[in-house]
Amino acid sequence: SSRAQARAMLAAAGAAHPERAGDHLVACIDGLLFDRLVGAGARSAPPAGTAANRTDLAAAIATLLRAFAAAD
Repeated sequence: SSRAQARAMLAAAGAAHPERAGDHLVACIDGLLFDRLVGAGARSAPPAGTAANRTDLAAAIATLLRAFAAAD
């Protein structure tokens, strides 16, 4: 499952509580994707499928990964 993968990835990254952090990471990414598909981000983000959109999403996910890997 995506939660199990996120937990394992964050455990390998040294997260203090990878079970909780993994679940929260997946929830945040779910929210980010929802925002891009039907939320406010659907109107303000770079157009779907473009390099600009992929770059923007990659930056958001990298920020989440750093935050959850460092979380106590």
